[in-house]
Amino acid sequence: MFNEPRRIDTLKAEMERMIHMVPAEPLWNVFTREVIANLRQMRSPSQRLQTRLRILDAGGLNPSPLNCELRAYKAAWEVYLTAAFAIGLFDGPYGVELRARLTGIDDDNFFSAISECFAAWYLAGRRRLELVPRPKGQGAKCLEYSIKCESGDINVEVKAPYRPLGDEFFWGDDADLLEKALQSANRQFAKGQRNLLVVHPRLRLSIFPQFCRTPIERAFIGEDVIRIPLNPATGGPAGPAHTAFKQSGRFVKLWPEPRHTRISAVLCLNEYEEGGEVKPRALMVHNPNAEMPLPRDMWQGIPEFFLDSNQWRWSDEEAAA
Repeated sequence: MFNEPRRIDTLKAEMERMIHMVPAEPLWNVFTREVIANLRQMRSPSQRLQTRLRILDAGGLNPSPLNCELRAYKAAWEVYLTAAFAIGLFDGPYGVELRARLTGIDDDNFFSAISECFAAWYLAGRRRLELVPRPKGQGAKCLEYSIKCESGDINVEVKAPYRPLGDEFFWGDDADLLEKALQSANRQFAKGQRNLLVVHPRLRLSIFPQFCRTPIERAFIGEDVIRIPLNPATGGPAGPAHTAFKQSGRFVKLWPEPRHTRISAVLCLNEYEEGGEVKPRALMVHNPNAEMPLPRDMWQGIPEFFLDSNQWRWSDEEAAA
């Protein structure tokens, strides 16, 4: 496993321009023989831990579609770790803590850590943004990284909400997990700064296809509802029912004033395997009540939920007539 020829992935080429000290073998620098041996000694390992080990074990001899997918994620993890090393995420005490989360048995800790590395690669490698590790947040809190920007740096915090798909019937769309991620980040960000929340969700249903974005809308902005006008004299309907958009999401809800004004925007990231390569997807919602809004031009190509002529819609969908 450790001596197989390394795959020179196109994703990794995107990180070659970064000059911070990067180990010759980023993946095996983190997941050493000892680390993997310790993970294998776990009694009754979770399904998520078993999948982690299968990805690290994936080699080039098995031509099955499953092994091809595992190899693709293995190559992607190497690229994510390369990005993390390149921007200095493994430096200092916070780097020690990041490594511990990546190599420990706790599934949530691992996925939060690999999500931070994934987001670093996406922002630095794909978006060509310059990242600086560990900026100061609210009080003594430390954030993941900041984006260097001429008009003002942008602080970034990464969240990885997770809810597994079980065998039982479920009702709902997991928008509550997105709301909790927003609330948690709002306590970590300082006022008077540009702050970007990056969410890498693993939910029961994907929120990234065009017809599945309702949880994002509901959590941050609102949702379509059916309104029935009532006659106060009779208590009955005063007219036909009609649909309307109720602005009840965390960015626009009033208590009596907006509360989540520290967060400039939310960037939702996802990864999927296609043709033996792991690819990213992104969606974005800017906070209309942000203290410090983000510049719009640096996010071109990402579908954005925005207010268009008093109607909320996605930028990659046609406006209603």
